[in-house]
Amino acid sequence: LDLEWEDMLSDREIKALVQQVLYSYGSNRSALCPVRLVLSGAKPGSNTLERLQKLAGFPKSWLGVTILEQSYIQHFASDRDRKRLVYLTADTESVVRSFEPD
Repeated sequence: LDLEWEDMLSDREIKALVQQVLYSYGSNRSALCPVRLVLSGAKPGSNTLERLQKLAGFPKSWLGVTILEQSYIQHFASDRDRKRLVYLTADTESVVRSFEPD
């Protein structure tokens, strides 16, 4: 989950983003086949990270969640990683109809 856009978000949108992170974590936790969640761009002192830290158990009890200060593109820098990276956004007209793990 790309958290690097805070500078472009209003306070209301940041609140909604934190709620989306919480929903994504909860849904993933109860999924039959959970995925590894990565929160990238979670900069210390950011409004987003401060709000997340107020959530119960965040981050120590959030198993399967990796929190990165750096951007996702820096973290997944190898050619192999980039070929496997899936970046989903609501701001596209393309629809993912199927997904192959590799």
